[in-house]
Amino acid sequence: MMPRRILLAFLPLLAAAACAPQGGARLGEDFGNAVSHNAAQHVIDPRPPTAWAGSPDLDGVRAQGAMGRYETGTVIAPTTVETTTFGQDR
Repeated sequence: MMPRRILLAFLPLLAAAACAPQGGARLGEDFGNAVSHNAAQHVIDPRPPTAWAGSPDLDGVRAQGAMGRYETGTVIAPTTVETTTFGQDR
């Protein structure tokens, strides 16, 4: 009876030892390079050259006119774009 209990107590340890890696094939130093390369191809350049070009040119007279129209409520409405009239004669 006692050897059976000991065997049953060690059975989970034997099962866990069977799941452990047993050595075998080693991975090369370049393992995963393809995945890293493909991921890098999908990343947008976080610092594009145009990001360091400085402030955009701003025409002061044009900006003043736009702010004046905004404050008085006379903003120039943008033209409407219709995609449903494609191919129809006007």
